[in-house]
Amino acid sequence: MQQKTIDFHIQQKMKALAEALKDDHVFVHFDSRRAGVNLPAHLLGIPMVTLKLSLRFNGAINYDTEGIVASLKFGTEYYECIVPWVAVWGITLASGEKKLWREDIPQEILETILEADKKPAAIVKQEKNLKNKSANSIANLSKTEQLSPADKRKQLKLIS
Repeated sequence: MQQKTIDFHIQQKMKALAEALKDDHVFVHFDSRRAGVNLPAHLLGIPMVTLKLSLRFNGAINYDTEGIVASLKFGTEYYECIVPWVAVWGITLASGEKKLWREDIPQEILETILEADKKPAAIVKQEKNLKNKSANSIANLSKTEQLSPADKRKQLKLIS
């Protein structure tokens, strides 16, 4: 019997997820256009989908060398979500620390991240001040109001 060699990237992603799941929750960022992804129809075909995973959730969460399988609640129904590792391009820990795999980030997402990194420090500082001032306003948004995919991409920073 031949032993299966696990790709180094898959090992990194598995280790990052295992560590992150020790905490309260983790956000997994992935490209739902990749082969093997199984999600509710409204989430398919999007380069940046983020799922919140936690071992404290009622649904099962499992992962192996192929990817992540999580039973997550959408509305009132559970759905078995399947996310192969080849689709995963980032993980955000509960602490806010981000782990990104540059080679797996969809080009349109990578361009947005790199463009945000090019902003002069003064602009970035000014934007942070604006964010702090409007934090109460943002906290009061209704649950039906969501950030657009472009706005979500702007919140990610590339870690090299």
